[in-house]
Amino acid sequence: MPRHALALSLIISLTLHSGAFAADKRSAKKPAEVVQSENPQAVESVNALLQKWRCGDTDAAKCPIKTNVSVALEGFRWGATKREVLEVYTRAGGLIEQRFDPELRKVSPGSKMQAIEAERENERVLSGQLFTEFDDKHTGYDATFLWKSREYTYANGESLLQVQSGVGVGAIDPRIKRFFFFFGGVGDSQALWKIYEELPLGASSPFGKDFQDALNRVASTFGAMGRVRTAGQGDGVVSTQIDWQDDIVRVRLVERPDTPNVVGFVVEERRIYDNVAARRTHKVEDPFSLDPAVAGATSGGISDPTAGNAGSAPRPEKPKKKSAKGH
Repeated sequence: MPRHALALSLIISLTLHSGAFAADKRSAKKPAEVVQSENPQAVESVNALLQKWRCGDTDAAKCPIKTNVSVALEGFRWGATKREVLEVYTRAGGLIEQRFDPELRKVSPGSKMQAIEAERENERVLSGQLFTEFDDKHTGYDATFLWKSREYTYANGESLLQVQSGVGVGAIDPRIKRFFFFFGGVGDSQALWKIYEELPLGASSPFGKDFQDALNRVASTFGAMGRVRTAGQGDGVVSTQIDWQDDIVRVRLVERPDTPNVVGFVVEERRIYDNVAARRTHKVEDPFSLDPAVAGATSGGISDPTAGNAGSAPRPEKPKKKSAKGH
């Protein structure tokens, strides 16, 4: 089946899937019309839709996701440095304190409170230690889905900060892993342009029990089925992913066959995304690919060099027995 036909078939099957675009009978919506497009599905405001998806009927003032176009998710500004991103977590009243405060309010002063406070301070310290610059040396991330889907390249001024403490539906959820991607320069001069979240899936997850359910929930909130791409339909597209965009932001929902208990949710600044190929001037090299010299030597396969000769190889001569003395 041609790729475009496969993509259209997938869109239709996802759109007409039982229960799609309906969280319950009261909020049921008519499925969006299937539209073929070379670009992500256009929506009015990604930030406003993210706020609705994550926080629902929560007071907008209390929702950590703001509708300001310069803000990526909660408190993270496009173009922010690594230090500024970390401050959103570590400052007084920041995300780390917000995570631990509910538990601290339940306990009385004493050893248990001290243990919780120690854990909170330890998380503050550890939060900035998982920072990686993708210079000319390959890293452990090359064994992950992030490299497989080309979320970063080497020697192009890119870096990554990983933090294990994210936001769920209007609340802190420690199961969420976040990867903040930076571009340009070195160290703290690099600017935030992409946030990749690994959101937990399961029967009790607010994000959905599986990838299909997660897609239904996002599409229902966004009011439109995004552009669907399957493996091979674009550079770095190694699994099914659906995307939407406005003038400032592009979002992707990514299936993770390697870890089916999570779904990838990616938010990118379009100013960088639309020109990312031009920024990545250094050729991408796969550390797991076969060395060209080895590949050339073995391109015809490894075989017995005598396999094509007629007959069998001559047997080695048996050593002659020495005659006994006196004979």
